[in-house]
Amino acid sequence: NLKLPKSNVSRRDEREALPENVIAGVYTQLEAGPPDLLAIWTFLVFTGARPSEIRELNVGEVVLDYDVPHLVITEREGRSLKTSWSIRKVPLVGKALYEAKKLVKDAVDASAPVFPRYSGEGGIDRLSQALNGRIRKLSKNPKHVTYSLRHNMSDRLRAAEVFDATQRAIQGHSYGRGEAASYGGDIPL
Repeated sequence: NLKLPKSNVSRRDEREALPENVIAGVYTQLEAGPPDLLAIWTFLVFTGARPSEIRELNVGEVVLDYDVPHLVITEREGRSLKTSWSIRKVPLVGKALYEAKKLVKDAVDASAPVFPRYSGEGGIDRLSQALNGRIRKLSKNPKHVTYSLRHNMSDRLRAAEVFDATQRAIQGHSYGRGEAASYGGDIPL
């Protein structure tokens, strides 16, 4: 029955979208390598997925031989998701599609991790340190972190006037509450 105090900061104010110069600056830092970190950053920028969802991808979850290339984010042995709404397909476009093609080009084992250095125990900490350290070189704002890229995606989807349910589907959020969220299938790719 331990009662923890409520945070004085709303969830919305915990993080801020990254300024474009910070995103570009991290790309510049990652040009020299390592290539897996550049690919993870690119996936995060172009998909709006959670860092944990990207770092735990298996080769078979990068689907390129389909009308709309995409990532399959799903629960499986060794991988849990935040909610059942997190199970989804996320389109791959632009630089993310380019990186995906490079990553799985010669892969033969569909169950192999795409990013072995960051999968498994301690991987999220290594990934956070690697990316947040690069962000910190460009911004001292504590609200600017890797997870901020989800805010950037939300801003881009709203600016493009993407239908609300589609925005929620891409980011792995509930389509709504009550009965409205219980009917219908997935949002098509």
